[in-house]
Order: sequence, then structure tokens, then C-alpha cells
Amino acid sequence: SAIGYREVMTLDKASDVSPGQTVTEVSPDVRLVHGEDADGATRYRVYVRCKIAGTPAQQESEVPIEGLMTDTLTGDTDARVHLTHLLHSAKVVANAFDCANKPVVPEEPPAPSA
Repeated sequence: SAIGYREVMTLDKASDVSPGQTVTEVSPDVRLVHGEDADGATRYRVYVRCKIAGTPAQQESEVPIEGLMTDTLTGDTDARVHLTHLLHSAKVVANAFDCANKPVVPEEPPAPSA
């Protein structure tokens, strides 16, 4: 099941996020969730708050842009590689939607904490 942006924004441990997943605040409008889902598959998700002109208040928080990536082909285990591709795709989509709030989607995920 999908994780709502609001849950990702405020979660400590939201019910939709498995214990094996990591949530990273990239910017006020962008969140990354990655790691092993409850079914054992490793997935990478991005949520971008994107206000579409003419939509109801809070639309950008309740219906964000969501990207999902599952890699079963490359065997690459570096989360940064997958998250960088996902952020690039999210940036392209956010630009195409011409988000009124102008979310800042970076080129790559933040450096891991030491």
C-alpha cells in the first residue's frame, strides 16, 4: 500500500513503513523512503509536494507526486544509485506539472549520516 505524504512528513513509525525502511527528509517538499518492505522486496520511493493550480487547499500534501522503483535486474545494492535515479525522475515530473509551490528536488540524495 502507498504511504501518504502526510504520514511520511510526521511519522516516527507509520504503519505503512516497515521497520527495515529508512525515511529521509531531503527538503521541505521532498521525502525518500527506501529499504525492505514487509514482503521482503527492497523498494525506493520518493514523495514530492506539488501544488497543482486550481486544486483544493492541501492537495499538495494529500495527493503528492509519488515515485516507486524496484530493481530486480542490476543487482546493484547501493541505495544512493537508485535514489539518484528516482530523484531525477521526480524532478522531471515536477517540472512537467509546473508545480505552483516550486519544490526543490535535488540531483542526488543527501550524504549519509556518519
